[in-house]
Amino acid sequence: MWDYFESHKTTFGLVVFAVVFVIMRFVRNVAYLRAEETLHQWARDNGYKLLSIHYQWNSTGPFFWSAVFLGCIDQFVFRVKVADKEGWIMQGWVCCRGIASAATGRPVEVEWDKVVPE
Repeated sequence: MWDYFESHKTTFGLVVFAVVFVIMRFVRNVAYLRAEETLHQWARDNGYKLLSIHYQWNSTGPFFWSAVFLGCIDQFVFRVKVADKEGWIMQGWVCCRGIASAATGRPVEVEWDKVVPE
């Protein structure tokens, strides 16, 4: 039996790698769906209408350091544009965290763009 395993070590390693990769992608996709639902819930709770949502996979804006230290599989940063009840339109960064929120105490953190008067 060990001779068989020794002769197919590379194939076994590739199969294990593929299975681990598929499981990690599945977990990441489930975490993304939860983060998106958290974002929609945050908007409803604060009386905002989401006008645009862009997942920032390569740029985390003001959440760079938290992405470096806490951003594992369950932290997602979105660039959003919202309208409030009075019709004011705002843009900003929203960070939705899953398990990492235990470290920060906040599952959703927002940084609004600074508005400079003209």
